[in-house]
Amino acid sequence: MLYCLNSYINSIKKKHLHKISVSVFFLLLVFVFGCTKERTIQNTASEIAKIKSQLPDIQFSKRVYTVPQRITTNAHAFSSEIAFKEVYVYKNDKNNTYTFVWIVDAVHTNFDELSKWKIGMILKPKNKADFQDEILQKKGIKTMGVLTTPFLLADEICVVLRDFKFEPKEIAYSKFYLYNEEGKANLRYWIIENVSLK
Repeated sequence: MLYCLNSYINSIKKKHLHKISVSVFFLLLVFVFGCTKERTIQNTASEIAKIKSQLPDIQFSKRVYTVPQRITTNAHAFSSEIAFKEVYVYKNDKNNTYTFVWIVDAVHTNFDELSKWKIGMILKPKNKADFQDEILQKKGIKTMGVLTTPFLLADEICVVLRDFKFEPKEIAYSKFYLYNEEGKANLRYWIIENVSLK
């Protein structure tokens, strides 16, 4: 009886040990391959300084634009060659428009590859009735895009979508993605939820 009980306990231990080993193995695979896939470019400080020296400066007048609102600090890699760090929104109080600024991760971005794409944006308000346009009310979302032309803003490389009209203040989610002239889209969405625009 005691021998049977010990055998049963040992078989349970072996099964659990096997399950744990397999789980750890797969976690390691995901960690190793997931991280290396998204972070392959390693631009040096001197390379980044050279890129910055060639970029036009962009500024936002404090008389026209509000203090920028940072809507996320969660970095996002669209691919192994294109990564971004943060997103800011500036409001132009004079004409009630918004400007989106995407901060590029200069260390982990291939700028030649970045230039082949545009940034698309989908904004879905919490209440579609906040749109003044009937077509947008029916769609329930607003979409727009911009060339990934890099600018220099306070020593950060960025991409800018300037002065677009958007009436709703409460956004359920925003989706950012990359697309090109051939209609190819990178659907690794950068999703930001529950944003209150100032």
